[in-house]
Amino acid sequence: MLMGLWLNLIRYTPLKLELPLLSARTLLCRWVVIKSAQGFSGIAGWFLASLLVVYLGKISYGLYLNHKPTPHLLRRLGVAADVMPPVAMFLMYTALSIIVVALS
Repeated sequence: MLMGLWLNLIRYTPLKLELPLLSARTLLCRWVVIKSAQGFSGIAGWFLASLLVVYLGKISYGLYLNHKPTPHLLRRLGVAADVMPPVAMFLMYTALSIIVVALS
């Protein structure tokens, strides 16, 4: 009885509407992983094989760990990043994060 009621509730949840999208997303991610394992060619392959992208890939985990404390570090250094345009803040945070990770 409870199982039947539970199954009827599941049938009408919004999650059911997302399943086709989830499957398309899954197939897209699968294609990207397989294509990456085979190697990209053309402009995409040239870009992904460039020294800068390869280096950023090597330090990406360090960038992930460091990206949160970067704004706090800038505030402690006295940089008023809140009054800057968002693009300038992004570039400054990115450059500082790369420098800190490269020095570590």
